[in-house]
Amino acid sequence: MPADPFPKRTYSGPGDLLSDVAWTTYILPYYLKAQKEPLITKAFKERIMMAITQVNGCKRCTQIHTKLALEAGVTKNQLKAMALGDLDECPEEEYVALLYARRWAETDMKPEKKLRRRLYKEYGKEKAYQIEMYMRQIRIGNYTGNWPDWLLYNISGGKLGV
Repeated sequence: MPADPFPKRTYSGPGDLLSDVAWTTYILPYYLKAQKEPLITKAFKERIMMAITQVNGCKRCTQIHTKLALEAGVTKNQLKAMALGDLDECPEEEYVALLYARRWAETDMKPEKKLRRRLYKEYGKEKAYQIEMYMRQIRIGNYTGNWPDWLLYNISGGKLGV
């Protein structure tokens, strides 16, 4: 076993994974509606994905969503700034959601209640719910995407997988 803990975020156990699978089943009708009637732009969605991926450290998701973000109109400067944790390059109207998304990821889906209230006040119930849906979606992708790296890290004594 490596001396240091694995530096990326993964599921802490099967219960966490099963919780996300159950959530996915529950949210499916709303997800399908959001695909037909999106309340946020593709660029906004990708900035949310990148804000969370930056915290969780999934290299696969970073590669995929960097490409999708650029295709959606996110600038290279915005992506570089977000990679450093800076949201100042992002559109002002997205700031509250991106700040919430980052804090949500940092606290393992347990940000301060006042931040969630601010999200809902800023965007309204439907849009805020759609934002949270995309946040959970990328968390699932990040955590499962980091699992192969976790396995390599542990098998190699911490030499691989980072």
